[in-house]
Amino acid sequence: MFGAMLEKLLSDGVHVFEQDGPNGSRISVIAEIRAKAGHEEEIRVILHELVGPSRTQEGCEMYLLLEDKGKPRSFSTYEEWQSVGALEKRLVGAGAKAALEKAQPILAGEMKLTIFRRLL
Repeated sequence: MFGAMLEKLLSDGVHVFEQDGPNGSRISVIAEIRAKAGHEEEIRVILHELVGPSRTQEGCEMYLLLEDKGKPRSFSTYEEWQSVGALEKRLVGAGAKAALEKAQPILAGEMKLTIFRRLL
């Protein structure tokens, strides 16, 4: 399931912004993750493990892990990357891929990843 989502993301969503905008090729990303009931702490731990390596990944400018106060079991990341290529390297890297595959069985639905081009 994760492999199909990653393949779709890399083939469909990311490449929409290959052409540079006024601020270069920088992108912002919001990932929305929801844990199955009773698995909040497991997802929290998995997501925490992604923060350090993501922040030190070449091309990462910001990586925040957020937990929704109004929606139990709902988490998000807000990320800023220097380029689509930097994001792609992170997503296909062994650490991120392994963590997301580990999380897959305890997610309530698919992770939603939205990629934004910086306009201003």
